[in-house]
Amino acid sequence: MQDMNLRKSFLTELKLELGARVPQLALCLLAFSLYHVLALFLALNSAGGRGFTGLEQTDLIAERLLWSSVFFGLRSPAVFLSGFFAVFLSMQGFSYLNSRKKLDFYEALPISRRRRFFGILLSGLLIYLLSYFGTKLIGFLIALAFHALNRAVVIEALQQSIRELVLFLALSGVALLARMLSGNTLISVFLLFFFLVYEFFVRALQLGFRFAFYRTMVTEGYPIWLQTPRSSPFFYYSSAAAGFPYLSSETVPASEMLRFLQKSLLPDLFGVLLFLFYLLLSYLAYRRRRAEDAGKALVFPPIYLLLKFLIAVPLALSAGGLAYAIRGGGLEFPMELFMLFLISLLSCCILEIVYHLRFRSLFSRPWDIFLVFLLSGLCFFWYRFDLGGFDRYVPKKETVESASLYLSDNFGSRVDEYGDTDYGNDSFKRMKLRDIDAVRELARQGQKYTRSVETDIDDRYSAESAVDSYDFIVNYQLKNGRTASRRFRLPETVDPELIDRVIGSPEYKEVLFDLNCYPFRKGRGEGTELCYISPSAARSVPVNEEVLREFKEVYQKDLALYNYSFAHSHFRVGSVQINGSQRMEDAYESWLSHGYTTEGSFEKFQKVHDYISNYSVQYPIYREYTNTIAFLKEKAIWSEMIPEESRVEGIELNYRIVYQDQYFLERVLKLLEKAVPEDSIRGDFHTVNQLDDMTIGLRLKELESDPDRSSSGGSARYLFLKDQTPEEIRNLEEWIPMPYEEDGKESETPAS
Repeated sequence: MQDMNLRKSFLTELKLELGARVPQLALCLLAFSLYHVLALFLALNSAGGRGFTGLEQTDLIAERLLWSSVFFGLRSPAVFLSGFFAVFLSMQGFSYLNSRKKLDFYEALPISRRRRFFGILLSGLLIYLLSYFGTKLIGFLIALAFHALNRAVVIEALQQSIRELVLFLALSGVALLARMLSGNTLISVFLLFFFLVYEFFVRALQLGFRFAFYRTMVTEGYPIWLQTPRSSPFFYYSSAAAGFPYLSSETVPASEMLRFLQKSLLPDLFGVLLFLFYLLLSYLAYRRRRAEDAGKALVFPPIYLLLKFLIAVPLALSAGGLAYAIRGGGLEFPMELFMLFLISLLSCCILEIVYHLRFRSLFSRPWDIFLVFLLSGLCFFWYRFDLGGFDRYVPKKETVESASLYLSDNFGSRVDEYGDTDYGNDSFKRMKLRDIDAVRELARQGQKYTRSVETDIDDRYSAESAVDSYDFIVNYQLKNGRTASRRFRLPETVDPELIDRVIGSPEYKEVLFDLNCYPFRKGRGEGTELCYISPSAARSVPVNEEVLREFKEVYQKDLALYNYSFAHSHFRVGSVQINGSQRMEDAYESWLSHGYTTEGSFEKFQKVHDYISNYSVQYPIYREYTNTIAFLKEKAIWSEMIPEESRVEGIELNYRIVYQDQYFLERVLKLLEKAVPEDSIRGDFHTVNQLDDMTIGLRLKELESDPDRSSSGGSARYLFLKDQTPEEIRNLEEWIPMPYEEDGKESETPAS
């Protein structure tokens, strides 16, 4: 009987609490009504209107289904309303804690503090549930009247409702904790912002320090803004929809929607656990609050000290990192220490003023300034001098499952098994090198060399700065399931035998020169185009699977020559490029493999996606690849590195026109037989240090009778190896006369 009376009294108190919060209920109802009812009605009513009068009934229904998906589904902007009211209802419900007069009034009521806490919490939740689901139900009825509902939209709306409810709870917990820790509304809002973004700020600061101070840091795979903080409700909200197909709901089957709903339950569960965690902390803080804490910036002094260090130390570190980043302007290491101390001083003083709400408390805790400076200095030194040994790390052989190594400039676009463009990431993962000892030794030498080379902070890995070294990335797949990656340079003086053990291995070449990619798969080679690109021409011919199979056989024979020693001492004369289009069937399979889906049938996928992607893959050609060159000549697409004299209309010396006389063109073309194409230095294992600094360019003219469709105009440029430039080329400006100059302008008539 006593328990029943308690329940009745609690329900009575809850009704009274709801009655006291009628203005908040009205505001919430109004906001969601405008969205779920009025805006939805206007959108559905305008579908098929101006500009769409000729739509068939099925297309009109599809458009309205799309609008229903936008208003009710995973792309619904209503999430912003849910987030706003989560903060607003939590903050407003406990606003009396900041007023001593209101607090005395509530404390005088015959209601325990525990029941008042949960009564306010539940009243806010009920206001949200009534407003959100009540207006959404009305919106469902409107959509049903417009034939804008199907099973998939309903399931998507259910998933979004769960996600928004979890987000509401989690944000309510964060706002509640911020309210309980402060007796000032403005400070509570600041604490809310602090809880939501602090982890993100620390992660971003950590990544920035690692990139700035660690010479072997691999930046690939790290988004600029990292990932959403795990202590923030937004992380679990976004995780709940991971892999959702960004397609209109009328093309998504209900079975797939149900699968995504099940997939999102785990992140939603973690979101609920996050809410319970914040709720527990909030309740403990609520029970320990005193009436005299009303109006204070922070009600618990230990919390203030903790927040002071959590805020001041990262701010000081940011200032030190900024001083390091602009060091090129003349700042030295003492300036970094000065910035650490200055921001430690300023942040501690400002926080003291905010906490005590009076200016004379500026230096009330001088030892805190010293401790903040000490902690920030230790953290700064940890990264600044790599005290953790990040750049020296090479895993032990017994801990490595497999390894991958590639020249960072090597991985241009690749094509995966579905015909989609892959920029090297998946190819890199497929590489499984067997000689772990050689990989570890190369990494050890490369990381040691990288630490010893002075580089500009913004030009660490650019091709221009790699005058005498190669930029590598190594990835270790460890036996414990983790991965470790490092980026380093290897000097061109590296032991050729050691690096040949890796670069010349079959598993390395199998990935670098992928001859099993999409166009070589059965049924994918029809309708492709084989193109040979030389410095002066590009000729192509349509091919089929049989021709591609023949190219694969001859190229594999020549590929036996390839290793580091070969690639370093030889230069490409051209490249073979295979161009093709992705099959619609493979595009469909690709969408399915990536978690995307359509309504389940290939025919309907074709209706939604009336396009296919094009692809191209390239294979370098060296003069020593005799089998491949013979194949290209047989197909009549081979072109020499030096163009015919009739196709040249001018000579460029270091990117400026020197002369256009045919007599001099003939002499220069003969000298260029010892040169190498400029494009070849961007190939494997070549450095600027191997070449002279003189560039010879040939201006090509358009020939209407030329069957080569791709060589109409343009230019071809060549360089000579170090100390191998002919004397005639070195003295080019002396023995080729320059045009006359009249009044500071070149005349059109060359010198006689």
